[in-house]
Amino acid sequence: MDIPTHLQRFNALVQAQTTVISALSYLLGCAFTYFYYDHFNTGDAVPLFIAAICFYLAVNDHNQYTDYRRFYDSSSVSENNIIAKFKISLSWTRLIILAVLFSFQQ
Repeated sequence: MDIPTHLQRFNALVQAQTTVISALSYLLGCAFTYFYYDHFNTGDAVPLFIAAICFYLAVNDHNQYTDYRRFYDSSSVSENNIIAKFKISLSWTRLIILAVLFSFQQ
């Protein structure tokens, strides 16, 4: 097995591929707003979109972290645990949670 890069580890940890669903629901809400009110403020919508995606990634990362802690504390072996599978350090995982959560502040 090849050694995963930092980008591959990050994508696996935060499950970046699942943000498409969040983005689609957000864009659907934006389209509804535009057609219902005949007005849409992109100056507020774009920062909110970026903040929502960052928060979504932070929540996914936190879920992976707590799942790993539960498996580690129960001495279970899981083939599906991302942190164990990609050999991601817990300090790096906590750093990613904080970085993604606080990366977009106004």
